[in-house]
Amino acid sequence: MTAFAKAAGTRSDALPFDDLPVEVQHLWGWFCDLSGARSGNGYGGNPISHIEIEAWSRLSGIRLTPWEVAVLRRADSAFLAATYEKSAATSRAASEPKQIRADDAASVTALFAGLKARSEK
Repeated sequence: MTAFAKAAGTRSDALPFDDLPVEVQHLWGWFCDLSGARSGNGYGGNPISHIEIEAWSRLSGIRLTPWEVAVLRRADSAFLAATYEKSAATSRAASEPKQIRADDAASVTALFAGLKARSEK
């Protein structure tokens, strides 16, 4: 599974990247390599820096053109924006108060049991 697929929460074979033009498919592979080695800061992934791209290029023996570096950086920005949006949506959903129906006896019982357990701590 690719790093993008993991971040997007989907299977890599469900993503439409086979539709990429042949001329840029290598960039997708390079981006996945770089993204797989991405550092994090405790709140998510860090952007891929020029230094990391340069080191990857040197170590892999792939000489990048300025245009390819620009494409990798823009892909990284889009990737981080997508993962941030997914994370923010998940956080919003988790922080929204849960509502239960008053006639749902099992849920009401579980609610009060949870409140009792909290108060006993």
